Amino acid sequence: MRLQQILPHGKAIPDSVDMPISSSLSSAFDAAMALRTELQHKQVEPLHLLAAALSESSQVSEALHELGISKEGVIQAIKRECS
Repeated sequence: MRLQQILPHGKAIPDSVDMPISSSLSSAFDAAMALRTELQHKQVEPLHLLAAALSESSQVSEALHELGISKEGVIQAIKRECS
């Protein structure tokens, strides 16, 4: 699968260690929180994170777009789930 080829593979990180995050991941978290606020939801759900990731320019978002998965489509799914 294309996503498995794109995603980096590294050493396993123990659960008890704080994991540093990249600036792009931090931006995705911020965007997911902004979307949560915009939609007036109580907490950030995985679909909020997916929508935020799809607004970033990356190989993963391009691969998902090729599969027909868009930020707008994910937001519509969020609205259906939470209504």
